[in-house]
This record gives sequence, C-alpha cells and structure tokens, in this order.
Amino acid sequence: MRYRKLIRDMGVMAVFPLSQLVLLILCITKAQNGSMSGLRFFLLLAGCALADVGILLSFRAIRRSAREAARVEAMERRVEMQRDYYESIAKKYEQLRHIRHDCANHCYTLRMLVQSGQCNKARDYAKVLEEEILR
Repeated sequence: MRYRKLIRDMGVMAVFPLSQLVLLILCITKAQNGSMSGLRFFLLLAGCALADVGILLSFRAIRRSAREAARVEAMERRVEMQRDYYESIAKKYEQLRHIRHDCANHCYTLRMLVQSGQCNKARDYAKVLEEEILR
C-alpha cells in the first residue's frame, strides 16, 4: 500500500511540473545564448524544485483530508444506525410496558370477578381475553 502511494505521488510529481520543464528549457536556451547568468538559472531551478515539493505536500494533505472526511462520514452513518436501533428498542420497551399494564388490569378484573362470586362472567371474560390474545 505504501509503495502504491509512493508511485502515485511520483506520478503527480511527474505530471504537474511539465510547465516548469518548459520554462527550464527556455531558460537553458537563454543561458546557452549568454542572456541568463548561472545564479539566475540556479535560483530558477531551486524555485521549480520547491514548487514541486509544495505540490506534493498539498496533494498529500488533500488526500489525507479526503480520507478523514470519509472516516467521519462512516462514523456518522454508524451513529445514525445506533440511534435508529436505540429508538426501535425504546419503542419495543414502551409497547411491552403497555402490554404488561394491560395484562395486570386483566388479571385484576378476573380476580375481582372470582372474588365477588361471578365465576361465569370471569369464565366469559377469560374466553374473550384468550381469543384476543390468540388473534
């Protein structure tokens, strides 16, 4: 993976300095004609090399930033999935709480009917309740 990155960086370094190469060729021809001093030529060459390094560093920073943005996006998707999961669990818990409350009320009703001696009503109520549960 590291070598692939290095090769890609070298490719970037080879593509972008083409304009500098053209500029250097023009300068070399001027230097050969005697219209440019050696110091100017050296400074121009050093400036081109520094520009290449700057380009490489900026591309690395852009790539790092893109990687970081992708990682943040993936984390945001995970957080959203966890939030959805939590909300579904909370909803199921609330439904279960309502069911437990209803069951407690039905048990209370059956107990009161039996205690008051209304066993036939308790049996009918239990039958209706059973049909509701099995439906």
